Amino acid sequence: MSAFVLAGGVRGARPVLVSRKVQLARCASSARMSEVSETVLRERGYKEGDRVILFDGVCNMCNAGVNMVMSLDKRDQFKFASLQGDVGQALAKKFNCPNDLSTMIYVDGSKAYQRSDAVLRIGERLNLIGIPAWLLLLTVPKPMRDWFYVNVMAKYRYDLFGKRSSCRLPSESERAKFLDIPA
Repeated sequence: MSAFVLAGGVRGARPVLVSRKVQLARCASSARMSEVSETVLRERGYKEGDRVILFDGVCNMCNAGVNMVMSLDKRDQFKFASLQGDVGQALAKKFNCPNDLSTMIYVDGSKAYQRSDAVLRIGERLNLIGIPAWLLLLTVPKPMRDWFYVNVMAKYRYDLFGKRSSCRLPSESERAKFLDIPA
C-alpha cells in the first residue's frame, strides 16, 4: 500500500502527493475544529432546528434589517449572530457557507440559505411578502437576484448606509435573541 495519496480534486489543478500522515493530521484537525464549533454552538444556546440570521455586525444596513426583523417577529421565531463572532463562524462552517461578510445567511433548521434566498425566506417566515409578490420574485432567476445582491446591495452597503466601528450590542430585552452574547 502506498504511503502517499493523490490529493487535490479541483478540476484543472495539478495533483499533489500528500503523505498519509499529513492527510490524517488534516482530518484530525478538521474534526477538532468541528468539535470546537459544536461546543461553541451548544454553549451559546444554539439548538438543532433553530432559525438563525447571520449578518455583518458592523454594517448599518444589516443592523437595520435585524431591527426590522425583530420588530416584525411577533412569534419570536428568529435568533441572530454576527458573522464576525464565534457562533456566526461556527454556523457558517457547519452549513458549508462561505466565511464572507458580504453575504447574509439564514439557517432554517437543517438548511442554510444565502444572499437573496435568505432575504426571501425570512420575508416568507414573517409573512411580509404577499403571494403575488412572492411568486413574482421567485420568477426572477436566482443568478440575477444574487447578482443584484452581491454587486449592488453588498458591494455598496457601507457607502450607502455606513459602517459601525464595532458589532452591535443588543439591549437587555434583546439579549436572549443573540447567540453571540454568553448567557
